[in-house]
Amino acid sequence: MVSGNINDPGQVTGAYQSGAVDGYIRNVDGSFTTFILNNSPITMAVSLNNAGQVAGYYTGTDFTHGFLRDTSGNIATFDPVGSADTLALSVNATGQIAGYNYDRGSVSHGFLPNTDGSLAGFEAPGAGRSLFTRTFALAVNNLGQVTGYLIQDSMSVQSFVRDQLGRIATFAAPMAGRSSTVGTRSLAINASGTITGFYADGNGKVHGFVRY
Repeated sequence: MVSGNINDPGQVTGAYQSGAVDGYIRNVDGSFTTFILNNSPITMAVSLNNAGQVAGYYTGTDFTHGFLRDTSGNIATFDPVGSADTLALSVNATGQIAGYNYDRGSVSHGFLPNTDGSLAGFEAPGAGRSLFTRTFALAVNNLGQVTGYLIQDSMSVQSFVRDQLGRIATFAAPMAGRSSTVGTRSLAINASGTITGFYADGNGKVHGFVRY
C-alpha cells in the first residue's frame, strides 16, 4: 500500500495492490473506499483536495490517462491533445489539476486546465525539445500557481514556478549541479507560494531546499 496525499480533514489517498493496483481513499473514520478505472491493471490515486476530489492516472489498453474523481464517486478521464501518456499529479481546492504528459515523441509538456475545463499545455523557458526532456509540472496550489522542473537539451535540470497569469520563472538552488543526475527539482508549493524540493550538488550529494 502506498499513501500519496492527505488533506486537511484527514482523508488519505493512494494505491494498493490486490492483483491489480487499485486506488483508495482512507476516510476520517478509518473506513476505506477503493476504486479502479475501466478494469485497468494500474489505477494510481495521487492527490486529494479538502473537498475529497482525487486526481491521478491509470493505464489503459493503449496509453496512460489522467482522471479526476469527484466526491460522489464519478470519474472523469482526460488527455491533452496529442498526448501518449498523461499523469495528473496534483489537484487544488477549486479542482484545477496539474501534471504533465508525454507526446508521441516522448517529449513531456506541463498542463493545467483553463476556466472552461479545457487543458492548457505550457513549456518552461529553456526546456528541451529532444527525447525525455522538456517540462514536468508536479504541483498546483489553491491560487493556481504551478511548480515543477524542466530538463534542457543539454540535460541540465532546473525548477520553475508558473503564476496565475501564465508567467513562468525558472530557478536553481545556488549550489546545484547542472547535469541530468543533479540539478534542482521542485516538488510542492503551498498557498503562500513557498516551494520545496531537492537538489544535488556537483558531487552528487542531495540537499533539500525551500524557496520563499
